Amino acid sequence: MTPALAPDWPFLTGLIQQLNQQPAQHITVQVQTGLPYFLIRLALAGHPFIVISSDERADTCSEDLKSLQKYFPPLEKWSFGSLTEKSPRERTILYDEALSAPGIGWLASPKTLLEKSFSLDQYRKDRQELKVSRNLPYTQFINSLAALGYGRAGFVEEPGTFAYRGEVVDFWSPQNTRPVRLVFANDIIESLHYFEPYTKRAVTFLTETALLPLAENKNTATVFDHCPKNLILIHDQTAETVPLNDDERAQFNKPVRLTVNFTGEDSGLRAQPAARLNWRHLADSLRKDAESGCTSFI
Repeated sequence: MTPALAPDWPFLTGLIQQLNQQPAQHITVQVQTGLPYFLIRLALAGHPFIVISSDERADTCSEDLKSLQKYFPPLEKWSFGSLTEKSPRERTILYDEALSAPGIGWLASPKTLLEKSFSLDQYRKDRQELKVSRNLPYTQFINSLAALGYGRAGFVEEPGTFAYRGEVVDFWSPQNTRPVRLVFANDIIESLHYFEPYTKRAVTFLTETALLPLAENKNTATVFDHCPKNLILIHDQTAETVPLNDDERAQFNKPVRLTVNFTGEDSGLRAQPAARLNWRHLADSLRKDAESGCTSFI
């Protein structure tokens, strides 16, 4: 981590000390930085978080966080993303990342956070590890694909679908950028490989892969069931969110630990009246300054 990208920030240090000393308290602060930078610094201090925001702001900020992530090695394995009005596939990917990630940094709309979905136990039960040479009954696997929410298709050309012909089964689990072909030999996984969805050409042979559940027909929990216990729930007062009814609002009042009013732009370090800085370009610029021996102050 370069000092140019993360200089000393007394305000944040004091805020974190306050949260650590009284973890149950509700703190309201006003921050003059952009939202992505504040969240990155919070993650660098070891605090996982969920930000209650609008759908548009959540999507934009999560993309900025992912771009910044590569410049901060301690955050390399963190899970950053948005939970908005999307299909269950994106949510499933974040749930899977959270199983092994040292921390999470998610942004979500209030409605999305209240939606019922997998419990953590159910997710772990439904998730399947597939390995070459492992015994796997063919009929059982075909049935499980449908039960887990995968749609049968003539050819697999998009995530969340599967097809089979004889002992060859193609499926596209949401965490993969390409579909996988599984070849059986008497209820044994003989081979696994990625393939191009349109040409069907084999790309990379695998020793193992995971099949993630998509169906949410056993909805007994919410997003919070997949979050670490030391989670900081942040309410971004600047964002315009969908109004909640009294019962929904009551579910957020108690767990919210930090209410933040950002006076800066969504992207950038400080409010820019005439322009909106792009975090990706800014991070590249700061990194180059650091490599050349220059020091940047925020």
